[in-house]
Amino acid sequence: MHHESSRQAKLERPWGDRGTAVPTPQNFRAQLAALTICWLIGIWFHWGNDGIWFQGDSPRHALNAAFFLDLVKDGIWNPIEYAHHYYARYPAITAQRYPPVFYALLAPTFAAFGVSGFVAKCLVQVFALILGVYTLLGIRRWIAAEAGIVAGLVLLMPGTMLWSGAVMLNLPGLVFGVACLFHLRLVLERPDNSQDSKHFCLAFAFAALSILVHPTVGIVIPISGLWLLLDRRWRPFINFRVLATIATCVLVCGSVYWVLHRLSAAQFSQAAISKSSVSSVIRPHFYLQTIPGLVGRWTLPVSLVGLVYSLTVKQYRQDSIRLVLASLLSIALLQCIWAKDERYLLWACPVATWFVAHTFVAAIGIKKLGQHKNIARAISAAGLMALATYLVAIDKDNSPKSVNAFAKLAEHIKKLADGEPILYHGMYDGTFVFYVRSMDEQFRQQVVLVRKLPSRPGQSVEKSVLDWRRHKPNGESQKATVNEEWLGEQITRTNCRWLLLEETSKFKKDQLANRIENLAKTKGYHLAKTFNLDLKTESRKVKLYRIRPTKTGDNVLPVPAIPMAIEGKSYQPVSPR
Repeated sequence: MHHESSRQAKLERPWGDRGTAVPTPQNFRAQLAALTICWLIGIWFHWGNDGIWFQGDSPRHALNAAFFLDLVKDGIWNPIEYAHHYYARYPAITAQRYPPVFYALLAPTFAAFGVSGFVAKCLVQVFALILGVYTLLGIRRWIAAEAGIVAGLVLLMPGTMLWSGAVMLNLPGLVFGVACLFHLRLVLERPDNSQDSKHFCLAFAFAALSILVHPTVGIVIPISGLWLLLDRRWRPFINFRVLATIATCVLVCGSVYWVLHRLSAAQFSQAAISKSSVSSVIRPHFYLQTIPGLVGRWTLPVSLVGLVYSLTVKQYRQDSIRLVLASLLSIALLQCIWAKDERYLLWACPVATWFVAHTFVAAIGIKKLGQHKNIARAISAAGLMALATYLVAIDKDNSPKSVNAFAKLAEHIKKLADGEPILYHGMYDGTFVFYVRSMDEQFRQQVVLVRKLPSRPGQSVEKSVLDWRRHKPNGESQKATVNEEWLGEQITRTNCRWLLLEETSKFKKDQLANRIENLAKTKGYHLAKTFNLDLKTESRKVKLYRIRPTKTGDNVLPVPAIPMAIEGKSYQPVSPR
C-alpha cells in the first residue's frame, strides 16, 4: 500500500523530483574548512574597518540597536516618548524606519560585548558564514557531494565580500531568505511526508524574519509561491502546525509594518510604483548592469556554462529552472520600485555560486578523458582555484572606505568637552553621533546638529519633526534661504563652546556650511584645530571652532544640556545615568 501511494503521488507531480542527489559525508570536513578559509579572507579584507563605513545608513543601524538596548536597560515602557528624549541627545536614530529583527539581535550582542561598530560588524560576518553553510549544504544535497568545495565562492564574490563588512541589513536579510528557500526545497523533495511539516514551518518563519530585517528581501515570498505553484504542492498546507505558523507570521509581520507605516510613512514611498517603473521591467538596465559587479565579470561565463549543463541533465533541470525564474522575478520586482541599489540584488551571489558548482561537476565528468578521472579532477580544481584567485584580486581593488578616523575625533572631543553639548555640521553627522554614543555609556555627552537650529526668521522650531517621522522630501530645507545673522544668534543662544564643521566638498554645495564659515570669520570664532581625517577612498577636513572666548570659571561651569523642540513639545535629552 505504501509503495502504491508513493507511486500515485509521483504521477500527480509533473514537477516532482526524479533522481534527487543524496548527500554523503564525502569530504565534508575538507569542504567546511575551505569555506571557513574563504570566510576568513573576508574578515581579513575588512580588518581594521569597524563596519560603519557606509555613509548614512550603517551608523544609524548600529545606533538604533544601542537605542533598543538602552530602552530595555532603563526599563522604559513608552518607547516613542523615550525616542524623543534619546534623539535630543543623540540626533541620529531612525528606530522606526526599519523592521526591528536585526536590532533585536544586535542589542543583546552590544549588551554582552559593548557598543561598538566592530561588534556590529562581527554579527554581520557571522551571518555571512551562515550563508556559506547553507550554500554548502544545498550544493551537496542537490548537485553533488564533491561539488560542495565550490560553496566558499559565495563569500568571495564582490557583492558578498563588500557587504559582509558593513553594518547593513541586506546581507542578514538575504541569509534568512536563502534559509527559507532551502527548507522549502526540502519540502518540495518529499511533499507528501507529514514529518517534513517542520521544514515548511521553518520556511515560513525564515520568510517572515527576512522581511522583518529588510523589506526588499520580501521577494522571497513571491519566489516561494512561484515554486509551490510550479510543483503544484498544496498538501503541505493541510497541517495544523503549518497553518498556525502561517497565521502567526502574517499577524506579526502585519502588525510590525502597520506600526512602521504609522510612525514613518515617508519610508514607504521608496517602494512606490509608477507606470514608467513597471514599463522598465521589460528592459531592467540597472540590475542587469549591476550583476557583473556583484558576482565578478569572469564568473558570469562560468555560471552560464553551468546553467546550460544543468538544463541538459534531467536530474538538475528542475532546480535550474526554479532558480532562473526566481532570478527573473527578483529583477522584475526590484525594478518596479523607484529606490534602486546593487545591494538589493545580493541574491545573485548564491545563484551564481550554484551554477558554478554545476560547471565544476561538468568538468569532473568530461567523457573524452575516459578513465583519466584524476586529470579531470585536476583540471576542475585548477579552474576553481583560478576563479577564487580572480575574485580575491578584484575584491582587493574594491576596498571600501573607512570612517574609523571619526572615532578618534569623537574621543578627542570627549576629552576636551566631557559632559558638554557639541555643535556639529557635516554629512558624516550620523557617524560622529554613533561614535559619541559608543563612548558615552553614562549619557553625559550631547550632539546638537546645526541644521536642526532655526536658520531664518519665521522658522519655528516647534514644528520640527524627527527625521524618521518626516513626510517632506529631505532636500526641501536646503532650498530655503539661510539667514546668516539669524543663524548666528541661534548658535549663540545655545551657549555651546565648541563647534565642529566639516569642510564642504568642491563638487557639492552646502549653503548652510558656507554660512557657518562666514559666521566663523565675522563673529570671530577661534579655529582651535583642524582634523585631517583619512577615509581611505577620500580625505575629509573637520574644523574645531571655539565659539565662546575663555572666561574665568568657564571650565568650571559646563554648558547645561540643550532641549530640542519636536512636534510642538520641548524634550530634554535623556537623563545621565
